[in-house]
Amino acid sequence: MSVLAIFSLAFAGATALYVLALPMWASMALFLLAILTWGLICFLPKLKGKHFRLVAAGVALGLLWSFVYETWQIRPLKELEGETMELRLVAIEEGTAQDWGARVLCTYDGVRTVAYLDRGENGSPTVNVGDVISMTGYLQAVTVEEDLPYLSKDIRLIAHQEGDLSIAHGEETVGNLPARWYSQVRARIRQLFPADTAPFALALLTGDTGELSYGFRNQMALAGVSHVVAVSGMHVSLICALVLNLCLRRKRLAAGICLGAMWFFGAMLGFSPSVTRAVLMNSVLLLAPFFKREYDSLTALGFALLLLLVKNPFSVSSVGLQLSFASVGGILLFTQPIAENLMKIFPAKWRRQRVFRKFITFLTTSVGTTMGACIFTVPLGAYYFETVSIISVLSNVILLPVITAMFTLGYPVVILSYFLYPVAELMAQWMSVPIRWILSGIEFLGNVPYGALYSRSIFVVLWLIATYCLIALGVTFKRKVLPLLLSLVMLIAVPFLQKIPTESFAFTMLDVGQGQCLVAEVGSSVVVIDCGGSQEEASGENAARELQSRGKFKIDALILTHFDLDHTGGVLQLMERMEITRLYLPDIPTQDGKKDRILQKAEELAIPIVWVRGDMSLLLDGGSLTIFAPVTTKTENDGLCLLLSASDYDILVTGDLSLKGERQLLLSKALPDIEILIAGHHGSADSTGQELLNYTAPEELLISVGRNSHGHPSKQVLERACALGITVRRTDQDGTIRITR
Repeated sequence: MSVLAIFSLAFAGATALYVLALPMWASMALFLLAILTWGLICFLPKLKGKHFRLVAAGVALGLLWSFVYETWQIRPLKELEGETMELRLVAIEEGTAQDWGARVLCTYDGVRTVAYLDRGENGSPTVNVGDVISMTGYLQAVTVEEDLPYLSKDIRLIAHQEGDLSIAHGEETVGNLPARWYSQVRARIRQLFPADTAPFALALLTGDTGELSYGFRNQMALAGVSHVVAVSGMHVSLICALVLNLCLRRKRLAAGICLGAMWFFGAMLGFSPSVTRAVLMNSVLLLAPFFKREYDSLTALGFALLLLLVKNPFSVSSVGLQLSFASVGGILLFTQPIAENLMKIFPAKWRRQRVFRKFITFLTTSVGTTMGACIFTVPLGAYYFETVSIISVLSNVILLPVITAMFTLGYPVVILSYFLYPVAELMAQWMSVPIRWILSGIEFLGNVPYGALYSRSIFVVLWLIATYCLIALGVTFKRKVLPLLLSLVMLIAVPFLQKIPTESFAFTMLDVGQGQCLVAEVGSSVVVIDCGGSQEEASGENAARELQSRGKFKIDALILTHFDLDHTGGVLQLMERMEITRLYLPDIPTQDGKKDRILQKAEELAIPIVWVRGDMSLLLDGGSLTIFAPVTTKTENDGLCLLLSASDYDILVTGDLSLKGERQLLLSKALPDIEILIAGHHGSADSTGQELLNYTAPEELLISVGRNSHGHPSKQVLERACALGITVRRTDQDGTIRITR
C-alpha cells in the first residue's frame, strides 16, 4: 500500500475516533501518544518502521486538525445565538416544501445555514437558487454533541423564522449556475417522462429521491439496490465512458472534457461525499498519464478521503461517506479474487467457448463486484439501518445492467430535448418500458420473504459475526469454499431460529420519536396498538421489522386509539408489510382525510374492519385484551382505551385521552390495579391525571415521546408519578422499551 494511502487511512481513523467515539481527554491522550511514537521512531536510529511513522503522523495530525477545526469553525458561532434579529440569507438550493412551511439550505455571512420558514397564507414559501431571504428570526448554532448530521454536511447554523419574511430574486452568478442547471434538469425530466416513471428517472439521473414513495425506497433498500439512486462512482464513471466514446477515444480531448463534465456534474449535485469521492478518483485517473505517474486506485481513494476530511473533519460522521468509501474499498480489494474463484466453478470447456466465456465473465464480475462491495458495507448497514439484504447479489445481477443502460441514455435524451423535444419525448416514452420493468423487479425482489434480515435479531448478529470469522479463517488457511458453505448453512437456519418462542409475553414500546407504536406478543397472538411517529411511514416499517426479526409476519389485531398522524402515520406502510387479520377503529370525527386513507388501503388489501362502538373483549393465546369504546366523541383526541392482560400482569393504554376523559373512564369502567400505564398524550399535562394514577396504582409509567415543541413530557406528569413512587421510562431517553415475562 502506498505512503499516501497509509497516511490517509490513519488520518481518517483518528478523525473518526475524535468525532464519533472519544471524549476530549482521551483524544488529547491519544494525540500525545501518537506524537511520542512518531518522535521515538524518527529520532532513535535503532527503531525502524516507515509505516509505523506514517500511522503515528496520520493519527496525530487527524486529531489535531479535528480539534483545530472545531475550535476555529464551530465553537465561535455560539456567539451568534441570542435575541430575535433581522437576518439576510442567500439560498444555495431550492427550498423544500413541508406541511409547516419550507426548509432551505442557505448561507449566512458565508456560513452554510439551514433556514426553517413558516407556512404563509398562500402556502409554503417558494425559494429558488440565489434568492435573498430577509426575515425576522433567530440563529441557533449547531453543536457537536447533538447535531452531527448537520455538521457532516458542513451546516453550522440553523435559522428560525419568527416574524416577517420577504424573498427577493437574486442575481445569476457563475457560482450558482450549476445549482440552477440542476433545477432545470429536474424540471425537464419531469416533463419528458410519464408520471409513473418520472420519479425513478429523476432519482436515477440526479439523485433526487424526494418524489419516490417511502414504500418504494424501502423496497429498494430491502432488495439491496439503493445505491443506484445515490449518485456515486457508477454514475461518474458512466459519464466518463460516454465522453470517451463520443471523443472517439482521443485521450487528451476526452480527458479535458471529462474533467469539466465531472466537476460540473458534481457541482450540480452539491458535491455530496459519494460524488466528490468519485470525481476526485476519476480526476486522478485522468491526470496521472499526463504527469507520467502510474494510477493506483487505493492511493486515489485515500487521497479523496483525505481531501474531504481536511475540508470538514466532521463529514466522517456521514453515513453516505462511510458507505461510499467502504463500498469502493471492498470492490478494489476483493472483486478480482472473488471473480477469479467463481470462474473456476464453471467447466473449462465452457470458459474456452467465446459466447459462454463472455456470459461467465459478466456473471462472475457482477457477482464479484456486489460481494466485494458488501464486505465492508454489510456491517455498516446492519448497524445504521438494522438491515442485511440477502437478495442483493441476485438483485444487482438482474437489474443493474438495465439500470446502467437507462442512466447512459438518460442524459443524452435530456440534452436532445433542448434541440428536438418531440424526438426526446418519444425516446423517454421508449425508455419508460424498461424502467417499468425495473420498478416491478424492485417491488418483487423487495417483497421476497427473508430476502432481507434485520440485525435487531440476535441470530442475525451471531450469523454475521460467524460469517466474518469464517471468511478470516478461510483467507488465513486458503480454504475458499468451506467457509462460505458453513455460512450458508447457518443463514438457512436463521429464519427457523427466529421463530422459536423465547418468552410467553412481550410488550414493546417502539422508539418512533414524537408518536406512539406499541407491539404486544401474547403467546402466538400479535397485537399492534397505534402506529405513528415523527417520521410517519418509518414507524410502520419499524413495527414490521420488529416483528419480522422474530419470524412473525401476521398481526392478529391492529388497533388505532384515534386518527392523529402521530398515532397513525405509519399504518399504511405497516399494512403493506404485514398480514393484518383485523383492523379495529373508533367511530370518531376526523379531519384532513386521515381516516379515509386508512379505509381505502384496508379495502385494497381486503383487511376486515371492526368499528368499536361498544366495549369488546378479545381472547389471546395466554391472555386477553379489552377494548373500551370512546367515552366521548367530541374531539379527535377522544378514542379507544385498552386493557391488556396476561395472567396477573395488566397494561392500560389511554391514547390521547384528556383528564376529563380519564375521569369518565374511571366512572364508567371497572379497572383493576395495573402494572404498566402508558402515559396519555405523550406525557401532556392534560393527561395521566392524579385520579387515574391513584386508582390504577401502576408500578411503571411508560412515555412514548420524542423531540417536540409541546413540552412533552410535562413537569406535572413527572411530579405526579414521582410522588407516588412510580418508575418512569421514556423512549426519548431509554430508546425502545421492551418488557418480557
